[in-house]
Amino acid sequence: MSAMSTSAQTPAVLRHLLIGSWIFLAGCVGPERDYFDAEAAPPKVPVADAAASTQPSHGAVPESFPLHPALAGQSLSLGRVLALVAAGNPDLMASSAGVAAVAARRIDAGKLANPEGGILFEDFSGQHPANAQTTLLLSQAIPLTGKLGHQQALARGESVVAQHEYDIKRLEVFAEAARTFIALLVAQQRTALASEQLALVERLSAAEEAQVEAGQLAPFERSRALAAVAEARLRVNEARRDVQVLRQRLVSFWSGDAASFREVAADLVRLPPTPALPVLLARLDNSPEIVRSASEIELRRAALALERARATPDIAMAGGIRRHDGDGTYDFVAGVTVPLPVVTQNQSAITEAARRQQQAQFQLAGAKNRLRATISEDYERLTSIAAEIEALQKTLIPASENAVSALREGYKARKFRLSELLIAEQSLAALRDKLLTTLGSYHLNYVDLEQLLGGDLYGQPTPRSR
Repeated sequence: MSAMSTSAQTPAVLRHLLIGSWIFLAGCVGPERDYFDAEAAPPKVPVADAAASTQPSHGAVPESFPLHPALAGQSLSLGRVLALVAAGNPDLMASSAGVAAVAARRIDAGKLANPEGGILFEDFSGQHPANAQTTLLLSQAIPLTGKLGHQQALARGESVVAQHEYDIKRLEVFAEAARTFIALLVAQQRTALASEQLALVERLSAAEEAQVEAGQLAPFERSRALAAVAEARLRVNEARRDVQVLRQRLVSFWSGDAASFREVAADLVRLPPTPALPVLLARLDNSPEIVRSASEIELRRAALALERARATPDIAMAGGIRRHDGDGTYDFVAGVTVPLPVVTQNQSAITEAARRQQQAQFQLAGAKNRLRATISEDYERLTSIAAEIEALQKTLIPASENAVSALREGYKARKFRLSELLIAEQSLAALRDKLLTTLGSYHLNYVDLEQLLGGDLYGQPTPRSR
């Protein structure tokens, strides 16, 4: 029979093929449904929800940075800032999309490969029409040794690791936004302090000018006052520039407008308590980096199990219908194909997966050692800064204030020159500026420590995978 006549009879043959193929697939596919994961659909990636709750997971809320209600166009609290970051940070959106992309691998993980169909023509040259045959085949690969289950475990592991990486990224963005908030708060207060100093120097300069005009002071005294005013104005301008730069940096976390708010509002003096070092080290296992490294080990273990399972070849079952064109009869045909592992038994992939698992274990140990040392350093730094703040607040600044007060009284009584008073005033302003810097350093180091440990930032919840 010619190829053309065989093709004309194909629709009839296909009807018979469908009956046989469904019987075949019902027998060979059914048992594999146990491998399907009920959670095959990609999990929902948590949308950043900072400031949605003020209940931390590690102890009580620190009595610092009280969360004032944000007033439109006026002030922003830390809680409001983190909420804006959570809702509109492009980096977090990109990271969230990446988690969803990895989670999409679970959709088909654990499913059988698609069946394959084929058609075979034999003796169709026309020389022996009675021997012509047409065979329609449907084949299905049947994985052995639980490969589908291992594929599901690997896909779940990849999704978990991606989620933990998202958590690390999210906490990194939150912490950087909090650090910018703190820096802006310090810059605002430094601007206010410089403005107060400028107003004071201007008043003293005006008084000196009046005395020079009245002939009570020599003209050269005026130059000292003018120089002090010029220096104070430079400090004010510098502080204002810092504020503008930090405002722009802050709104960049949510693509906002620096003109949309007046200032940031928080109590810089109220410090979160420094936990004891053993308490901090006890939280090490909950550190986002440690949790991510531990999940990497589980992922590598799943990959190793899958590669070991792949060492056993899968079988392919085929079945179909054969038509004898000479007499128009049909036969059912069936067969099994088994790869022969005589060349390779997947040893290279198994060895690589085992080494990757070992690598992940070493990385976890290294991360613990590194974080333990970093936490100890941050703790020592916090305690040192706290001692410096206490010395400034209780000793240095009060003593300088007393000295300035005495010099002011002496200046009014003409016992001291303006230059002596200006030196004392500048010393007091420098100490107050030092206090602002030190307070800011304490808060910045606190944020660094909480970022390492995955804790709450002043009562604002940080990301945790569920």
